[in-house]
Amino acid sequence: MPKYYCDYCDIFLTHDSASVRKAHNSGWKHVNQVAAYYRELEPEKTQEIINLLAEAYNGMPMPVMTEAVLGITKAGPGETIALEETGQAV
Repeated sequence: MPKYYCDYCDIFLTHDSASVRKAHNSGWKHVNQVAAYYRELEPEKTQEIINLLAEAYNGMPMPVMTEAVLGITKAGPGETIALEETGQAV
C-alpha cells in the first residue's frame, strides 16, 4: 500500500486512505504546521495562492456555515453587501 507524504509536516502516513488523511489534516500538529507555513510567506505570495484557490472554486456555491462565519450576507440584484469586519460595501 502506498504511503502518503505530508509536505507541511514532513512525514509519511503509513496508509494512504481518505480516513487517515482526513484524521491527519484535522490534527492540531498539521493545522499548526500549515498556519506556520503561510505565516512565513510574503503577503504577495499568500495573496497569489488565495487568488489561485478562489479561481479554482469560482462559481461554486459557498457553504452556509462559511457565510455565517465570515459575516457575509447574500444580496439581490442591485443591492450592496456590507462586510461586518471591514464595514466596506461590496
